[in-house]
Amino acid sequence: MTKPVMRADGVAMAHDHSRTPTRCLLLRRKDAAKYVRDEHGQPCSPKTLAKLAVLGGGPAYRKAGKFPLYEPDDLDEWALAKLSPKVRSSSELRTPQKQQPNKLSANK
Repeated sequence: MTKPVMRADGVAMAHDHSRTPTRCLLLRRKDAAKYVRDEHGQPCSPKTLAKLAVLGGGPAYRKAGKFPLYEPDDLDEWALAKLSPKVRSSSELRTPQKQQPNKLSANK
């Protein structure tokens, strides 16, 4: 198993491949979704993985014929990338809003 390498803001950016797994276990979509739920506590369904395989933004996968196969390391990386940095208040998660142009001054 590889260890995630974290950035200063708490986001996983890479994996330490100093320990190469001796056997690569590939998971079908249903098992991949269960793995994300069980290992990371994040909601994930096979339908979500199917949608993301079409639209993009999901974990990397391979195909064996018509069957998508996911590696646990790729699922780990994807699940960690979805997490926000640690915060102590929900107000820390807010992004600054763009200032709306004043509509009254535009009509003059």
